Amino acid sequence: MIRGFIEHIYEYFVSRQCLHIPRHIAIIQDGNRRFAKKKGIATASGHRAGADRTEEVLEWAQELGIRHITLYTFSTENFNRTDEEVQNLFQLFKEKLSRICFDERVHKYGIRI
Repeated sequence: MIRGFIEHIYEYFVSRQCLHIPRHIAIIQDGNRRFAKKKGIATASGHRAGADRTEEVLEWAQELGIRHITLYTFSTENFNRTDEEVQNLFQLFKEKLSRICFDERVHKYGIRI
C-alpha cells in the first residue's frame, strides 16, 4: 500500500520535473506486521521489507533534493509487543543505522542523523 503511494509521488515529481519540491517530508512506518500477515511471512520479514523500502525512499528523497526527513519508526506502544518482536526491531534499527552511519554519502552530503 505505502509502496505504491510513495512510488507514485516519486514518479510524479520526476516525470513533471516539479519546480516545487518539499524541503521536508515525514515518514511514519506503519503496517509492516499487517503486510507480513497478508503475505504469509514472518513478522520480522515484514519489518525488514519496510526498512528496505524506507532506504529506497530516502535515496529518492536525496535524488529529488529533499533536505529534511523525519522518520518515525517506533512508538512507546510498540513496547507492548512480544519481547522477541521488540528485540528483532531493535536489532534491525541497529543494523540499518550502522549501515547509514558508515555510508560515504552521509559524509559527502553532510547528512545529519
